[in-house]
Amino acid sequence: EECVGFFQKRPNTGMTDLPHVPELDIRILSRVFGNVTNSYKILFFQALLAVSRREINDKQLVVDIDDIGVEMLALAWYPHIYFRLSFGLQDQIGLVLDSLDFGVGSHSAAGNAETQQRLRQAIADQWNRIGGPKLLRYVPFRLLSPFFEDRLRGIPDGQKNTQIAELSQQHFEERKPLYSLGIEGRHLQLHPQWHRYLRDNASIVEGWAKWHWTRYLQTRNPNVPAIPEKLSPPSVRTTLNAPRAYWRQVLEAERFNCIYSGCQLHPDEFELDHFIPWSFVCHDRPWNLIPVTPRVNAMKSNWLPDKNYVSAFIDSQNHWLRVWRETVTERKWHRTTEPYLMDLHLTHEALLEEDSLKEAYENVLSPLFQLAKQIGFKGNWIYQRS
Repeated sequence: EECVGFFQKRPNTGMTDLPHVPELDIRILSRVFGNVTNSYKILFFQALLAVSRREINDKQLVVDIDDIGVEMLALAWYPHIYFRLSFGLQDQIGLVLDSLDFGVGSHSAAGNAETQQRLRQAIADQWNRIGGPKLLRYVPFRLLSPFFEDRLRGIPDGQKNTQIAELSQQHFEERKPLYSLGIEGRHLQLHPQWHRYLRDNASIVEGWAKWHWTRYLQTRNPNVPAIPEKLSPPSVRTTLNAPRAYWRQVLEAERFNCIYSGCQLHPDEFELDHFIPWSFVCHDRPWNLIPVTPRVNAMKSNWLPDKNYVSAFIDSQNHWLRVWRETVTERKWHRTTEPYLMDLHLTHEALLEEDSLKEAYENVLSPLFQLAKQIGFKGNWIYQRS
């Protein structure tokens, strides 16, 4: 994220932000994302960085292109499955991922290392069935186009793949393309000087690529806030100290009952439940948090609650917002309720209107329930008294 911020501060200097070295023409690398009409180039480059760093043979610098394709889909999986971000009207990544048979499970976060390993294995096992090869029909070749612009002028589009593959081999030492390709495009061989450059400047190059990825998605999802937060899942959960302090303050001022058990909640003995499980939403936004008894929190775990609890959940949120508005300063009210405005698409005035809040919650919660069930979360949890 620091790298993304670095490049965002220099929106007009994308051609020169990458570190320069005398033996390579960095300006060519800066142009590889020119004329991007779908997500393939940006995802392929990011995947190449990841795969080459993780699995490359340092002597031959050879990478299996299907491995890069698997990594492409793994990178796109989270923003597509969890947030349904658009990759473009003609982009096929989303359709391929929708064909993938993979459930994240209910006991580990999407960013958990074990979950990510299972995801990549599922993509590899189902690669042909879900249509992975069609994603790589052009992108490994076309990413090299800037290295051979003068040689490709006038070449019919149907002949460019073969021509680029031949040029990457014939001029490997002279032109120094990022990599060379076999005619069939099954493997690529990184140029040793580019491999050294990518290795020595890994964090900056990754940040540069992520900046392009963020900008690409923001252009195609102009009304979606916080795009950088939706690119990859967090691997660990953050503490809930701040929202716990807010709720403790409210519980000291008003009586609240647990929406599941009906028991009265006490300021010094409660837990915060993620109404939609954290392992699905991967965030601690306050609009999804509700105080419950410690026993209920342990029992519910990562289940989706039964939809009969939705009304009680919304009512409690409405109650807490009203109490919170009367309890805190104007400045603190605006600061703590900003996630509600962003994610529920409400104004401060509408936030305190019961009907507006209910409609906004129903619009947000319904697709989340449906999607969570589709990817493997257990649902219809009901509190059972022992």
